Amino acid sequence: MNKLLLFLALIILIGVNIGFFLNLKKLPDANYPFILIAINVDLLFLLIISAVIFRKLIKVYLGKAKHRLRRKLVNVLIFYIFVPLFILNIFSAFLIFQTTREFLSGKIRDLIREAELTYRELQDYRIKDLYEKREILKNLPEEKIKELDFVKGVFKEACNYEIKETKEVYYLCLGDKYVLVEKDKFPESLERFGGIALDLRSLTKVRDIVTGIYAFLMVSVGLLTLLATVWLAMLFARYVSEPLEELTEKALEISKGNLNVDIKVEKRGDEIEELSSAFLVMKENLRELYEKLKQEKEALQRLLDALPVGVLFKKNNGNVYTNKTFNQMFGKVENLENFLKEVKSIKNLRIQEVDQNEGKIYIFEDITPIVLAERFKVWRESVKRIAHEIKNPLTPIKLNLGRILRQLEKEEIDKDKLREIVKAIYEEVERINNLINQFRSIGRERELKPERISLKDLIQEVSKLYKNAGISIKVHGDKVLLADRELLKEVFYNLINNSIEHGGKEILIEINT
Repeated sequence: MNKLLLFLALIILIGVNIGFFLNLKKLPDANYPFILIAINVDLLFLLIISAVIFRKLIKVYLGKAKHRLRRKLVNVLIFYIFVPLFILNIFSAFLIFQTTREFLSGKIRDLIREAELTYRELQDYRIKDLYEKREILKNLPEEKIKELDFVKGVFKEACNYEIKETKEVYYLCLGDKYVLVEKDKFPESLERFGGIALDLRSLTKVRDIVTGIYAFLMVSVGLLTLLATVWLAMLFARYVSEPLEELTEKALEISKGNLNVDIKVEKRGDEIEELSSAFLVMKENLRELYEKLKQEKEALQRLLDALPVGVLFKKNNGNVYTNKTFNQMFGKVENLENFLKEVKSIKNLRIQEVDQNEGKIYIFEDITPIVLAERFKVWRESVKRIAHEIKNPLTPIKLNLGRILRQLEKEEIDKDKLREIVKAIYEEVERINNLINQFRSIGRERELKPERISLKDLIQEVSKLYKNAGISIKVHGDKVLLADRELLKEVFYNLINNSIEHGGKEILIEINT
């Protein structure tokens, strides 16, 4: 890249030199080396200034992307400082160009043209006069030629030219001899007049050089102005933007979670100092708030870890968080979707889903202890019920055994009555045996055996066991039910036994069916 720029600069220098040289050739008495050296120095100066400006602009516009504020400030300053000066330079250059162009226009230009025309006509007349004299001299003898006033000498020598001019005389060739003709004062004046005409003509070229000099000055002033503008703009922009860029970098660090960044507050006495101070206070407040939130998060995590249930929180962005109980129950989860499908088949595991705006919460509860507690409760209730059901037939057995004792104390034993009592006792013992078998298979549900039963007959059958216990049972109505006979008898045993336990000596039970 540097070689390419150097090559382009060299091409520009060579081209400008050639152009100036072609114009300088037309100027009389021009000092070519000095003028070309001055032009090259000027061009080198312009190129150096242009390179410096180009480098400054590259630093501003092709520098780091984070210097956007600095770039905008430079743009504003260049627009408000350089653009007016640039317009002023253009206007000044236009006036100068118009002045130099009008300097050689109008009457002066006409004078130059008329002077050149007069000079050419007089020069042609003088040449024509010399040719006429030559023709006359050819026809005159040598003695007559020497007598003429304008002839300074005749020389016998062959020549091969017609007219030759020197500084003082003309040589007129007459074939085998030549004649020296003296120059008069008029040709000298004519030459001076011609020189003046040529000098006036060369002023048009001088105008181009003067215009070029003014153009160089305008360009130099413009480039120097641009350089000064860019330099001052960069200096001012750096003064304003550097603290703001530093605060921006600190803000980015804080946004990444680094609240320990060092923020310096420079004593500037302006709004940037106030901004830095406010930013420092904000950073300290954020750090305190972060510490508080961190403590609350740790407390919440400890609370979640202390819960007896597993908790899994899936955020909308896909992040998954679990508590300690969940990790103890299931370990690390690789694939959440497969895990949720698998855990649904786990026995004694209760899963609850809670939808939130931030995501979804899954609560996993192992209900095995609850199931065991319920089973224990069922066993305990079953034991109490079996004990109570065993106690129900014991009461009529006890009463009937008392009746047997009373029968045995009598001299005459009523065998039929005794047989009836023993049968009743046998039935109750058999019922107790059935209850014990039921207790042994308590894990299984009892199978119901529904049948059509006369409620009045069932109650009378039950009341026979309490016949001599001071209990009177009256049944009103006779309904037929579809029920399990044994379970229904247990119901009435419970009712009658409760009446005996909480009643007096004479008990009357009335049942309406």
